[in-house]
Amino acid sequence: MIERNGYGMVYSCSDCGKNDVRVYAFGGDGNGSLCGTWGLTDEAIKYIHDHPEIYHTFQDVAEWLNNNK
Repeated sequence: MIERNGYGMVYSCSDCGKNDVRVYAFGGDGNGSLCGTWGLTDEAIKYIHDHPEIYHTFQDVAEWLNNNK
């Protein structure tokens, strides 16, 4: 089971297809949304799918994208 990551909204690839992710409330303790892109870039979604072992905050994803341009 994936550990909660903070208390806000987080992303996970969950059981979504390769072009979508789910958003979870309460750092991952809340219910998941429908699968979608949720305004994320293709690169951000690929990063989330490449690391399914953690819940990703928007800040985590933005930092990774910034460091991997």
